[in-house]
Amino acid sequence: MPGYPNLLPKALLVKRSRQRRIRQWIAVLTLEGILAAAASVVLRVDLENPGANAREAIGSTVEQINVVSSAIEVSQNELQDVQQRLAVAMEVASKPDWSIVLAAVAWSGQGLATLDSMQLLAPMTDAETSNVSYRLMLLGASSSRGDLTRFVQALEETSLFRNVNITETQRIANPDKTKKPRVGFSVEAWLAEGSAP
Repeated sequence: MPGYPNLLPKALLVKRSRQRRIRQWIAVLTLEGILAAAASVVLRVDLENPGANAREAIGSTVEQINVVSSAIEVSQNELQDVQQRLAVAMEVASKPDWSIVLAAVAWSGQGLATLDSMQLLAPMTDAETSNVSYRLMLLGASSSRGDLTRFVQALEETSLFRNVNITETQRIANPDKTKKPRVGFSVEAWLAEGSAP
């Protein structure tokens, strides 16, 4: 209690103080002993199996490498598949689609002309404009010159051909009507690259 004098004898106060300090030291030493024992147990465990942590770390790293390797393998397979599809697409894209031309010629000739052959001649490149043109030769027969003219006009109306010319005509025998011969023809049609509508 503050403000009141301590009337206990000095020897008793010293004795109590010593006992209190001894108890504190015992507590501190006990705590230090427990900590030392715990440290020795931890060190003993590490010394008994010194590579355990290293093995665990290596095992974990190997597992991660395996996962990444399998993901890379899958990605490489997907990349190879995409590259193959791209190569095919580029190959197809660089080739003209002649089915459009064949369909246009066939549609234009319905009832007007019978084709015996179609021949695509080597492409020609215009030196000034670098445009590529293809020459298509059509050989066949029609029942009359009027039908042949309508066939050529139908080809021109498709807008596929830059120029269509009749290069040759001749009379040919008509097995169905011997008195009315057919008209054999040779037609030249120029197709400019990229001229499809």
